[in-house]
Amino acid sequence: PTPVDVVNIMKEWAQSRLEWRRERRWDSPAPGSDPPELKLRMLGTAGTGKTTTAQIGIWTVRRILESFSAVVTVAHTGVAAVNLGGGAATIDSVFQLGKDHAEEDLEGEDLERFVAKMQDCELLVVEEISTVGAAQFEMMSRRLEQVGKAVWRRRVGTRPPDNLGGFGGIGVLLMGDFAQLPPVLATSLLPNSRILEKQGTELRARAVQGKLRCASFTQ
Repeated sequence: PTPVDVVNIMKEWAQSRLEWRRERRWDSPAPGSDPPELKLRMLGTAGTGKTTTAQIGIWTVRRILESFSAVVTVAHTGVAAVNLGGGAATIDSVFQLGKDHAEEDLEGEDLERFVAKMQDCELLVVEEISTVGAAQFEMMSRRLEQVGKAVWRRRVGTRPPDNLGGFGGIGVLLMGDFAQLPPVLATSLLPNSRILEKQGTELRARAVQGKLRCASFTQ
């Protein structure tokens, strides 16, 4: 029954998201106008049907929201991205995290390009979550907060809130198996894992926040 439950959760969220979008609540940022929340973890060992379930859920969300670009699918490695299908890519390539100073927010043309790429995204699906470092996870959220604020300014015409709730207010599905490979030389998202980044560094602060953010997801 679990795969059916996951697909139904994604379906109900998409229907709520569509209703929220049709009511143009971006134009009325009042109490109760926040988008419906989806912060879901789908965990399980190999062979339990996670990828198939995700593919069905992704297809369902795209159909309801009437947009292929409404869902962005990413994974730590290219192999897992290919398994997800549908234009999936690696986390580093989408979020520009495979370079120096990746812990810093985007600016200038880099930010403009990223906003243009992600402005239509309403659901992010992350495969191989066990291999994603806590600091990397937090930077994914921060990047999408930048997108959400840019979209807010464009559609509402006022200064956006300081915090859109993480990930810019879009839905997020995490999938994987924490019994598999951990992140390389980075802090795991597991609750009791040790912080590996150096004391006093920006990356350490990002890792601490990333662990807290992941703990807020339902499972």
